[in-house]
This record gives sequence, C-alpha cells and structure tokens, in this order.
Amino acid sequence: PSLRAYGRAGVLVFVRTVGKVWAYTYCTRLAASLGAVSSAAHLLCFNLGVVLSQLCESVAVATQTLLARALGSLDAMAKDGEGAEE
Repeated sequence: PSLRAYGRAGVLVFVRTVGKVWAYTYCTRLAASLGAVSSAAHLLCFNLGVVLSQLCESVAVATQTLLARALGSLDAMAKDGEGAEE
C-alpha cells in the first residue's frame, strides 16, 4: 500500500481517538459537576473499564500471535511436503 493509504487510515484512527478523549472529558466534567459521590463513582467505573479493555486487548494480541505462528508452521510444513514430492 502507498503512503497515502496509510495516511487515510491514520486520520481515521486520530479522529476516533480525539472523539474518545472528548467524550471521556465531557463525562468527567459532567460527573464532577454532580458532586463528590458521582465523581468517585465515575472514576471507579472508568478505571474498571480501562482495566477490562486492556485485559481484552492483551488476550486478542496473544491470540493473533499464536494464530500467526500456527499458520506459519503449516505453511512451512506444506512447503517441505512439496519439496519431497519432486
């Protein structure tokens, strides 16, 4: 792919990230305006959400790595099998 295609994908990721930061900021400001208890509840839920999303992300990365390794070894075995037949 060209550099322009990477740039288009990067812009989309940037816009998504800015949108998420804006939404988190807005929700935090709103919770802070409701008082200390609401602010504490928001902070607790936000931190729990971050921890759970990172846990899911680490499992996804590990799964992709294991899958890529398995597919790579299957390709290697298939190439070895082709060489033996000739």
